[in-house]
Amino acid sequence: MLKTILNVLFVSVFSVSLFSMECSLSSRPEKSPDYKLKISKAKKQIKNSPRNLSGAKLFNHLVDRVYKEIVLERKSPGLVVGLSGTDSIVAFLAAVKAFEKIGLANRVVGIHYGKKLPESFEHESEKFPYWFQTEIIPWLKEQAPKSEIIVNSEVDSTKDGLRWGSLLDWSVIEDPATGSMRAPENQYWVVGTHNRTERELMTYSNMSMAASIQFMTDIWKTEILDISRFLGVPKIAIEKSTQVDCACGRLDLPAANIPEVDAILMVRSGELRRAYLDKIMDPAKKQSLINYVEEQIAKTSFKKDIPYETKYPISFSETEQRDRDIQNIVLSAKKSSFEAKALSPFMPYLVNEAGAGFLVELFSQSTKASLSKWQAEAMALLGANGLRNGQRDYLLEKLFSVKDLSLLESQMFAKVAWKIAQHAFSFPQWRFTVQRINGEKSMAENFGMKPIVRENDVFNPELAMSDPGRDLYGKAVSYENENMYIEYRRAYLIIASLDPKKAFTLVIRNSSNFFGRDKLKHVAYYSNQIFSKEQLQKLDRNRLLKDPKFMTLEALVKSSTTERKSHLKLLVHALNALAKFNQDFGDFLLSEGNFSSLKAMVQGINERQNSRAAFYLGVVKADAASWSPMTSFPMLSDINFSSIEKIKQNYPIEDGWKYVLMSSELGDLP
Repeated sequence: MLKTILNVLFVSVFSVSLFSMECSLSSRPEKSPDYKLKISKAKKQIKNSPRNLSGAKLFNHLVDRVYKEIVLERKSPGLVVGLSGTDSIVAFLAAVKAFEKIGLANRVVGIHYGKKLPESFEHESEKFPYWFQTEIIPWLKEQAPKSEIIVNSEVDSTKDGLRWGSLLDWSVIEDPATGSMRAPENQYWVVGTHNRTERELMTYSNMSMAASIQFMTDIWKTEILDISRFLGVPKIAIEKSTQVDCACGRLDLPAANIPEVDAILMVRSGELRRAYLDKIMDPAKKQSLINYVEEQIAKTSFKKDIPYETKYPISFSETEQRDRDIQNIVLSAKKSSFEAKALSPFMPYLVNEAGAGFLVELFSQSTKASLSKWQAEAMALLGANGLRNGQRDYLLEKLFSVKDLSLLESQMFAKVAWKIAQHAFSFPQWRFTVQRINGEKSMAENFGMKPIVRENDVFNPELAMSDPGRDLYGKAVSYENENMYIEYRRAYLIIASLDPKKAFTLVIRNSSNFFGRDKLKHVAYYSNQIFSKEQLQKLDRNRLLKDPKFMTLEALVKSSTTERKSHLKLLVHALNALAKFNQDFGDFLLSEGNFSSLKAMVQGINERQNSRAAFYLGVVKADAASWSPMTSFPMLSDINFSSIEKIKQNYPIEDGWKYVLMSSELGDLP
């Protein structure tokens, strides 16, 4: 069974626990009936109850599916089904009915693997092991008189590999003695009988993936039984489906609760509301079945990745492979289908090592359509080492369609764009600092930031908190003093002046490929106006696009020379203020007054993730993102303040450093 709920409980604005089901785990009882039920992003509208289709409708749908897709479209010469239980019975009869439509029911064959049926039985109880041959096969022959049903007693029915191997051989070999092959028009396609329940739990055998077709993978086991009842399948076959069968992975608890297990899986896949579970079972039973489902999926999840395929040829070194990958990126940059996430793993290398010539080549290959998809990354590359004035001007022209900037303006605008991009990729640095431990305030709150909750925080509350599709703009924390308002929200950040003498507002999008990139259209929005705190907290995608008080960087750089210089000076001031705020927060993070909270966070996360160092302290340039730290230190559970003081002495903020918490020793990639 799953371990009892963890003692250390977290709430995060920007990154949440994979096991979180509500806004705060600490608000739930220890034995929550929904504990550890993981819910995926819904692909359909979430319903209050399971779909209610009769066995007749479902069976007719299967027949139509086989007829249209397999018989007519793919022109299958014939089908062979391994017969063993209700799933294979339904598949076999659906195939027979489909081939009957073209008068070829004889091209569907069923093969049952079982011990040879004795000529007679002394006692009635001796028939039980042969129930399929004595009860089911005679009935199947009545339903499908033109289809052949074979009993193979030579292959051990308990050996899954032998059964599938025999079935596959039979489908293409006409004479086993000589090994002569069937003519193509006389061969058979092997039918797999996976249902939706098996696919979600992954209880199917690896060998069963050798089937040629699977046409029941969206039919739940509950529905298979409904179809069986509609067809009049002998009762013993249906009863067998609800009994333990270790050979096929069916255990007593799920076997006796098929509708309930299906309902849990529907909730887990985002198709059914969790409230339905409370209607059909008591909390204890629900928890037992949820535990079974999560344990089963944890054990079998490897099946999603088999057959495993190696990623890189052995002959290439890591450096050679990186160069090949980057060259492929250059070649694909001209395509409209180019995705920005292809660049993410290589950003530190591109900025620090690749060289200006390569960046010019990358930009030159990119079309306007593809470049718009990785504008944030392109802005970050404006700070690459070795970029000369002419090369920088070329990149600005490609990126913002701007020409004829003065040397000073070009330098200033490139630096502004670069700094904005660094902040656009710096959201991971807040991941740990906004988490609460055992109901205590987060480190961000201890610094003076206040949590903000709004109606447009969440898009789909039915999804797990770890699912990026759950949030619309996400929660936020804000900080303000007499001159400045700063807000970090999961989808964007705001820094706004409250001083009429230096009026500016800057909104920077979270440009992560995991969350944020699609929330706002542009990387940044700027205004030289003062807004109230209430107005700032109502900003969203539509307001930023439609409000004439806001402009994008593209619009800003095309304004008049006088206006452009004024805007750039205010932007420099805003970005310097933001960098100073981050430095001050990092300094507080490592202060003696915050050390107890920091140590509690370290110990809690390390214990929860069963890791010596679940996160790291990074030393990063004040204006830079945390993807390329100067150095990093593992945050171990036995951390002491003297080691923190030593870090601060070696890398003082006066030298332009900031301190951030990172999930990786090498930093957090964009």
